Amino acid sequence: MNTEQGRKLAVYFCVGSAYTDGRELLDIIREAVLGGVTTVQLREKKPNGITASTGKLLEIAKKVSQLLVDLSEELGERPLLIINDRVDVAIALFLDGYKIDGVHLGQEDLRPDMVGTMLDAIGWNNAIIGLSCRDEDALARAADLHAAGALDYVGMGPLHSTNSKPGLPEGLGEERWAELANFAHKLAPHLPILGIGGVTPKDAAPLKSAGANGYCCITYIAQASDVKAAAQSFAHAWRSL
Repeated sequence: MNTEQGRKLAVYFCVGSAYTDGRELLDIIREAVLGGVTTVQLREKKPNGITASTGKLLEIAKKVSQLLVDLSEELGERPLLIINDRVDVAIALFLDGYKIDGVHLGQEDLRPDMVGTMLDAIGWNNAIIGLSCRDEDALARAADLHAAGALDYVGMGPLHSTNSKPGLPEGLGEERWAELANFAHKLAPHLPILGIGGVTPKDAAPLKSAGANGYCCITYIAQASDVKAAAQSFAHAWRSL
């Protein structure tokens, strides 16, 4: 992951059709990007956590990729596009010539090193690979993966309890989050860590003080009545520090 990609990861928006209160997904993403979001993770899952069909997800991902390319003409840069979980869909996008930057994996998904080997095999050598973590064991594995060049960043949380992802444990809280970040940075000083889970602009300062390299939200932006204004607030809170 290069410096420019790392900069874009700092203001990160995770979204899918299940989080938009019935509004058009592309409209939500457009307003969020125009408001200052520089990474979009497509998490196209139903409220029960089941992923959309492969064909449907690929169709949606192509539209999102093209939207981000189109917006880059107005913005002067293209936001990153990360696909949640579905490595097969990310590969299909890449092979079909669409702009796609990487994948984000959970602890139950394919291992990041395995995914990296798969992506290298098709010539996608600069893909960003992220991983969700919430405890010391997961972070220790992440540090080893990062040292081996198989992992680019960690999304750590949930910081707060949230209803956006069914089955998530209670929030870590600021003190525990900072403790885990310190643990991770001792093992891997250059591993970027993003705060995730119930995050709002109020969390920018404490997260950055605790060593976060960025932060990610779903609900704060996706379910706002004014998506662009919410994204502006989210982006400004981080970049003003």
